[in-house]
Amino acid sequence: MELKLKKDRIVFLEDSCAWGGVQKWILSLAEGLRDYGWDITIATPPKGELAHRATKSCLDVFPVKLNGTCSVFNLFALMRFIKYLKKNNVKTLFLNGSKEFKFGGLSAYFAKTKKVIYRRGAALPIANRWDNRFFVNKVVSFLVTNSQSSKNRILKNGKNWLNQDKIRVIYNGVDLSIFNLKGEIAPISKEFNIPNDYIKVVCIGRLTEQKGYPFIIEAISRVSKSFNKIHVIVVGDGHLRSKLQHMVEDRGLSNMISFAGFRGDIASILRACDFMLHTPLWEGAPNVILEAMACGKPVVSWDVDGIGELMENNLTGYFSKEKDIEKLTANIQKMISDISSSKIKQMGEYARKRAEEHFSLKKMIKEYIEILK
Repeated sequence: MELKLKKDRIVFLEDSCAWGGVQKWILSLAEGLRDYGWDITIATPPKGELAHRATKSCLDVFPVKLNGTCSVFNLFALMRFIKYLKKNNVKTLFLNGSKEFKFGGLSAYFAKTKKVIYRRGAALPIANRWDNRFFVNKVVSFLVTNSQSSKNRILKNGKNWLNQDKIRVIYNGVDLSIFNLKGEIAPISKEFNIPNDYIKVVCIGRLTEQKGYPFIIEAISRVSKSFNKIHVIVVGDGHLRSKLQHMVEDRGLSNMISFAGFRGDIASILRACDFMLHTPLWEGAPNVILEAMACGKPVVSWDVDGIGELMENNLTGYFSKEKDIEKLTANIQKMISDISSSKIKQMGEYARKRAEEHFSLKKMIKEYIEILK
């Protein structure tokens, strides 16, 4: 697709200091749009991980720190951001999350920003309140979801007041040059003292209630009663880490589940493992599943929100109804059995092909370009 290079400025507003799927999406899209000629600014806390990575990638960073949804009443912060939008002739503002939606939407309204794109990463409805109706219908140009499931959830709650023509479904994209079948393989067997004949499983995500880690611990506890040559690497950090580690110790699983913390070598860890486990209680369309698929690794998960749109059951892995611990355990056992046959290799190859055809970063960027024209 040909695109005339332009020098309009795009700003991404993101308040979180943490690093996760939203921040990864922002950085990937920002870098991609910059390569097509747009000037990019990331408005974010200066000491956050997104600011650090944006600076490293030579993207402009405008320091912003919001105080929840109450930030709309902080006139100093509001006027400062409005002034920035006007002074730099910002044509497009990307928003994620409730506090960014309110603060950024109000700023864009007074700055007369031409285009406001509100991206909803989680399959959660928009409350039918006067302020939401005003911002969505009067300020937002496009409301983007990363799954059809998320779009349906929003429409179900907003069909009587939301302008449906504004909604676009654009799936997340994975960088296929980084997440691939070949490349460096992390030495996790040596790092975590895993015997060579053990099956290695990876879980990736923040250690929060959303990700459902207690279900994984319970499932592995059940699996261990009939098969104990399995080791799970939990990649990520969060406020539940200590509690989860105690759960592992109490069930006598310390030699089967290790906590790796935050890591920057996700692709090499995926390549070192046999399959991935992912059990969120709610989701949008998780990047980690796409990254596993791109690395040719099947996934055992739950059919939550947009996950069933990314995976194909029995072809790229197995999924079941959320919180069904019996089925989750059975699917883990089924995947273990597949390792001794050629089926897991076939699932991995099909997963990679599906990622290439439907969920590439290049495809995602071009679909965003369509609504930026």
